[in-house]
Amino acid sequence: MRAILNLLNGNFTWAAVVVLGLVAFAVWKFFRRRGGGFGVFPDPEAIQQAFLESGNTLKGATATVHAVQVAGPPVGPSPYDPKEGDEDFAEGLDGEDWDPNEGDFYLIDATITPADANTKWDPTALGVVTADFNPKDPMEVSDRMGALHSAERFVNGKFVTLKEGDLKGEQRLRMLFGIPKELREVKFCMMFARFGHIRLPKPGTPAPKTGSSPALPKPAFNASKLLK
Repeated sequence: MRAILNLLNGNFTWAAVVVLGLVAFAVWKFFRRRGGGFGVFPDPEAIQQAFLESGNTLKGATATVHAVQVAGPPVGPSPYDPKEGDEDFAEGLDGEDWDPNEGDFYLIDATITPADANTKWDPTALGVVTADFNPKDPMEVSDRMGALHSAERFVNGKFVTLKEGDLKGEQRLRMLFGIPKELREVKFCMMFARFGHIRLPKPGTPAPKTGSSPALPKPAFNASKLLK
């Protein structure tokens, strides 16, 4: 996914392909769970409803941001990329290093709380979008999005590597995002659901000193595991 920041930052045609591919996968899962299908002549209203339901898992969610820190570019591809040989592997996107010239990188520590405590959701599907994106059409997507490279989950008093898969309810996460340059305010997004508000420090802003952030558990913030 080395090129994804560039695609989302400057080439809306390819960005739309990426986003719509994710949407199509979500809709496929939606129908599979219900044992149904599109049929020979799909109902447009049913398809639209499937898109909205599949993409609104976190509708009404809230986010408590504990800390935001400028980070260096990650080393290696995202661990959430499909592997070569997988059916959904995209050559030139998946399994590629992320170019530091294509965006800025931030570590965001936040607790995300779904509206329904029983909601099951996959945190590796999170992204961020410019904070002022509030389309009238609920299915509209933005071309100013940031992508998740890797993340950790807070469990039993410490952060551990976040793996792909559904988790239930509220989750505290420490996430490494690549975000288009010059964006200073963003919010979380997961398909069509958007929530929270994150102010990004300017690149070059010194990281907080060890132990200076009371919101973070001790030992203090350590980005090394995410950047290896």
